[in-house]
Amino acid sequence: MKSQVEADVDAIIEASATRLFVRHGRVQNNARRREPLGEAGYDADGWNEIQEAGLTCAMLEERHGGAGMRNGFNVARLAAANALPFPLVETMAANWLLVAAGLEPSLDHALALAEQPLQLERASGGWRLFGEARAVPWGRSCDIVGVAVHRAQLYLVRCSHGRFASLPGINAAGEPRDHCKFDCVIPADRLAPVPQSCGPRPVVLLGAALRSVQIGGAGRSALTLTLRHAQERRQFGRAIGEFQAVQQLLAFMATHAAAGCAAAELAVEGAANSLSDRPIGAAKMRAGEAAGAIAAAAHQVVGAIGFTREHPLHTLTHRLWSWREEFGSESAWAIALGRQLAAAGGSALWSAITAI
Repeated sequence: MKSQVEADVDAIIEASATRLFVRHGRVQNNARRREPLGEAGYDADGWNEIQEAGLTCAMLEERHGGAGMRNGFNVARLAAANALPFPLVETMAANWLLVAAGLEPSLDHALALAEQPLQLERASGGWRLFGEARAVPWGRSCDIVGVAVHRAQLYLVRCSHGRFASLPGINAAGEPRDHCKFDCVIPADRLAPVPQSCGPRPVVLLGAALRSVQIGGAGRSALTLTLRHAQERRQFGRAIGEFQAVQQLLAFMATHAAAGCAAAELAVEGAANSLSDRPIGAAKMRAGEAAGAIAAAAHQVVGAIGFTREHPLHTLTHRLWSWREEFGSESAWAIALGRQLAAAGGSALWSAITAI
């Protein structure tokens, strides 16, 4: 159990993060903000506030200036619930991976995650990094952290902004998702072997765990907005929330929101347990299913206004639709986990399922 001091520290972190995220998030400010903002895709002053609060290192252990992995995941949940338009979650994850590999975290620059593996070869002055990474979150304005391969050895690498080409793109929520092409030399102090405890796919697994938590946070926030709309919107002299058909949709949403939060907890457990792929994969599958169900039901209740700038619902549902596809869709994880279970044989099936 947590001590009272630990509980107090957790509460202070949550309160501080919530104040920042409410002020800078899209849920409260969607009508007066347009996304993406500027060349970087986010507001520089707001990002500086988040950096100064130390939240970019929130996932790190206390000895590295952080608050621990669980607090980092809670920050990710709060950021998602407020539709925060900054690369905070990616920077937290990248810093955790850098420290796990024995590299220095970034204290003054945003970081992005490259989901696809890159290639390495020795070169004069360091290592040549080459390859392509698709749909890199905020890649146009960040240093990029990813996994690269050299003679079957996996390395965690950090490539500085400006050393690679970036073709701009966006996801359904308007967040930058860029196609990045690498062919540059990076110094030896910008890479290190991937720790054995992190497994062969640390970026994908940590990214999937974080997206699961973000879906849980955004799903609960979408449910809250939809409930409020159902209580305030009146038709035929009654709040629409009093009609049975609407109540069924709200109950359906609540069920999936609860399942999404449970999936988020499973993802956190899997991440804390050396990035275990089975619980993280199962969590991402269930979170993705919840994302689609919650978004569809929310827009049925709220109606067309939910897609307009005047209503904040779309700031959450577009992110839900986008995040369910990132770091492994439901079908991709279902195929991967199904193959694992099939390879283990029928006698191991029940124990594998109950272990998750």
